[in-house]
Order: sequence, then C-alpha cells, then structure tokens
Amino acid sequence: MINEKAFCIRRAIVRALYSYAGGQDLDTVAAHPAVMIANPPPELLRQEWDTLAAARVIDPLPGYGGGVAKLAPGIRLQMQQGGGNLPPLPILFGPEVL
Repeated sequence: MINEKAFCIRRAIVRALYSYAGGQDLDTVAAHPAVMIANPPPELLRQEWDTLAAARVIDPLPGYGGGVAKLAPGIRLQMQQGGGNLPPLPILFGPEVL
C-alpha cells in the first residue's frame, strides 16, 4: 500500500511542472516551492518522477535519460480547464478519489 507522502510528492511534481511552459529537469522541479514543502529525499523524488512518467502524467523529453520532462498535454489541459486544480486521478490521490 502506498503512503500519503508518495501521493503528496506526486501532486507537488505535477503542480511544479504546471507552472512551467516547457520541459524542466528534476533539479529545477526539486527547487519549486510545491516540492520543497513536501521535502522529499532525492531518491524518493526521482522514484515518484519515474512513476508519473510511467503513468504518462508527465512526458520525459528524449535524450535526457528521463531527467527532463514536461506535463502531459492532456493533464495540462485538464488543469487549465479546472482553474489550475489537479485532476482527480487515482495516481495523484489514491483509488478512493473515484
């Protein structure tokens, strides 16, 4: 069972990437206030980054070994339509969000 800290980190990554128009590296995202508040250890941040990439919530840019990504266009659109709020996805909030 995944703990709430992992969901918190995932949401922070998505919020951070939403604030950037283009792709960003993991170090830049780690310095974003949303991520800094979550205060994840670097290895856990990378793990959740990879989880979001595998779920296609974020799109890694080719040629950077998965270390640079942008928010998936569909997720960005949902957030824009929702006033910047996160979409209710189980990967971000857990299965009880449905």
